[in-house]
Amino acid sequence: MSETLPRNLTAYAAERVVGNPPTTRPESDIANSFPGLAIDSKNLFVDLFVGLKVDAFYQIVLSIQDTALSQRINPGMRITQINGQTLEPAGWFYNVVNLYAPDPNDPDLGAEVTLTFDNGATFTTRFNKLVEAGKPAHAQAGQLTQSLCSPWQHDFKECGCFYWAASRPDMVVNENGLTGQDWLRTFDHQDRADSYKNHIPGTPGATPEVPYGQIYHEWERLGMVRKKVITANGQQQMLPVEEDRQADT
Repeated sequence: MSETLPRNLTAYAAERVVGNPPTTRPESDIANSFPGLAIDSKNLFVDLFVGLKVDAFYQIVLSIQDTALSQRINPGMRITQINGQTLEPAGWFYNVVNLYAPDPNDPDLGAEVTLTFDNGATFTTRFNKLVEAGKPAHAQAGQLTQSLCSPWQHDFKECGCFYWAASRPDMVVNENGLTGQDWLRTFDHQDRADSYKNHIPGTPGATPEVPYGQIYHEWERLGMVRKKVITANGQQQMLPVEEDRQADT
């Protein structure tokens, strides 16, 4: 059998994080900021700060490398402020993107940053440079491919834009014919017409979503979605109708 020869620059590349496929290199993938098929770039956030590691999805401390800091905080504590700016729990990624910066006096370093934790302790450190020479600077084997969409397992709501993670439509019609229902709405939600328009969490009047734990442990309460001909807006249309959804009692 003849030897397989690489024929593209990514395959030729000598430097790659061991255990991560070629598609995890930023120049060869769209670097999806939500879980996707090749890379979830949020996993780089674990190494966002010098001296400690944080959860990629929430502002929770995973481990502490700085000895002085370890005497004041413990793993599991939350970062509540960056440079005095209060972090919204649902906006961790957006806060980080807006605040992350290089040192204005030395482009090889990240900017200085002061973190405040939920016990009131503060820690002045620097942002890590997450990508250097076109490749992740700190990622460990497998880190970049963690948290990818797995609709064939139990991934009901991991994808931030709900585009395919559970192979269900974003909007459904309930059994009473109300259109535009968010299929992730809580089981006690009082359906109203086109409530999906208010599906974005954290916005005023947003349709409440089933929390992670409940949807994983009570997935059988979700209704079956079937395409059916119904009358909507005075016309007969083929629409996804959610049947036998179990409400809270």
